[in-house]
Amino acid sequence: MIFFGTKAVGKTIETGSFECPSCNQSTVYKHEQVNKYFTLYFIPLIPLGDLGKQITCTNCNSSFVPNTILNHIESKDAVNSITKKKRNCPLFK
Repeated sequence: MIFFGTKAVGKTIETGSFECPSCNQSTVYKHEQVNKYFTLYFIPLIPLGDLGKQITCTNCNSSFVPNTILNHIESKDAVNSITKKKRNCPLFK
């Protein structure tokens, strides 16, 4: 008997920390590129196509669309850098 099919396989592009909207924990995320593979006996052998990118929480394994999560992280970083600059300015002491 021959077992064959397809499987989605994710490859980590980068990691970072964020506050997960699903589990409400400050945790690490994985930014992944997901590809579809042809499998033979459950072993991915031939890439069939690109399925896109996703952000995965390492705490609860929830997956999110990268644009929504990464934009939120970048906007938080921008606010934090502005408040740090204000704290270092002599006018705001």
